[in-house]
Amino acid sequence: MEVHNGGESRDDNALFNIVRIKADVFKESYLGFCLADKEIDGSYNRVLGVDGQFKFKDKFFFSFQAIGSKTKFDDQETGIVPALYADFSYFSKYVGGGLYWMSIHPDFEASSGFINRVDYRTLGAYTRFRTYPEKKYLNQVSLGLSAG
Repeated sequence: MEVHNGGESRDDNALFNIVRIKADVFKESYLGFCLADKEIDGSYNRVLGVDGQFKFKDKFFFSFQAIGSKTKFDDQETGIVPALYADFSYFSKYVGGGLYWMSIHPDFEASSGFINRVDYRTLGAYTRFRTYPEKKYLNQVSLGLSAG
């Protein structure tokens, strides 16, 4: 189990359970559920979340993810702490872009390994431009810019 602030690794004989359920709703939209659980020597890390993406007006998307983590390691235990993400975007054949927001609590822990940084919040924007030249060996040129 990996613990922030220099904790030692004790992964021998760990028990992992990972579940992912995703259901299509509407056209090109979905809702999902995830669970990751790691237990070893009386310690545990549990991560539970919901996510989704909704497409509307053919070119607009709203995506989100809300996850809670609860960890017990030796004599330390966290409450349920959040990691949150939301994204609103527009994409067409030639132009795309969007705004996003992400926040991960300082005590968030994902011992199954899919979060590599905690204790931050960010707001950002991105854009993309594409062209499709009719060349024998070049079928697309893209330029993307991101700030956050």
